[in-house]
Amino acid sequence: MKQTKKPKNSQPAAAQEKAKKARTRSSAEQQETTPVLAWDGVDHVSRKRWWWYLGFSLVVLWLAGVVIVLQQWLVLVVLITSAVALVIVSLGRTSTFACTLDGATLTMADTAYDLQDFKTFTLHDQDGSRDASSPQMIVLVPGKYLAIPKSVPLSSDDELNEEIVRQVESQLPYQDDPLTRTLTRMAAWFRL
Repeated sequence: MKQTKKPKNSQPAAAQEKAKKARTRSSAEQQETTPVLAWDGVDHVSRKRWWWYLGFSLVVLWLAGVVIVLQQWLVLVVLITSAVALVIVSLGRTSTFACTLDGATLTMADTAYDLQDFKTFTLHDQDGSRDASSPQMIVLVPGKYLAIPKSVPLSSDDELNEEIVRQVESQLPYQDDPLTRTLTRMAAWFRL
């Protein structure tokens, strides 16, 4: 006896498609009413303190002494070259890039991000701490599990920053959690 499968009800798929079109239409209408905000974002790199350089120098000198005693000249050259390169990289230079926010699209340095790909946002200081009184960056928390949060530096104009936060808040809910703060600090430390 052969059983035939009943055709699945296509109503849920049609309802999902209708809801998707409605969301697309409402976001398109919202983009028409929201102004385009543009600012120059400054990406600050945290500088090392003097004691970091002192400790690093002592470790390199100790390793160089061991390598000289062992008469491994090629290792000595590699050690000195890598130490100098690490010091140059750790000096840190700020970079400035153009940012625009147009409804549900954020553009940073010619890379566009759709705000619908993120689930929440939070406000942080440049060093990753929470300081709601004078936030210097918006951190967008991605919808994907364990993805790296995206940090967006704000401008120096407080009124423009309030408008940016208002516009992002119209697209994403605000949430402040310790995991986001930790991931943001790790991403800044690894320079991701």
